[in-house]
Amino acid sequence: MASFKQACFLLVVCIFAVDAFSWKNCDRGAPVQVKKVTLSPTPVRLYEGAKITFGGSAEIKGNAGVNYKVELSIKRKAGSWVPIWVPIPCISNVGSCTYTGLSCSKIWKKLNKPAQCPVPAGSHNLPTTTITLPKVDLPSFLTSGTYWARAKLINTDNRRVMACVEIDIKIR
Repeated sequence: MASFKQACFLLVVCIFAVDAFSWKNCDRGAPVQVKKVTLSPTPVRLYEGAKITFGGSAEIKGNAGVNYKVELSIKRKAGSWVPIWVPIPCISNVGSCTYTGLSCSKIWKKLNKPAQCPVPAGSHNLPTTTITLPKVDLPSFLTSGTYWARAKLINTDNRRVMACVEIDIKIR
């Protein structure tokens, strides 16, 4: 089982370690819709000890639940004439992995904020948060390129997709 820290690191790398990125909600019927993403500095470099600051906002409609897992799917573009999207496997909790054991209270604790579980319906800002990238040994061919990623936040109590975000990114 991957830790919350590993899941956050991987999501941050997928979303923020880029020169340019685009994102969209991939399930318009999900109760959580991401509305805004902020990042500083850009571009982010992938090295141990790098500090990045991010924030954002989301709209929650209905009950957001309290126990979750994240299903992360990552593909890398190979070839330039005819693009082929190659799945990145889950190896040592990095790549296309499922991160379990996440809960509303654990997330608030990691953000050093008082827990509000379940998060009430309405508009919410993700507090601006700065993280330091840990050491992760990645093969050099994975540290740059064009990537597509999908992250699904799933309520483990009722198996409902709570949020889904797709990202197209180019990492240098």
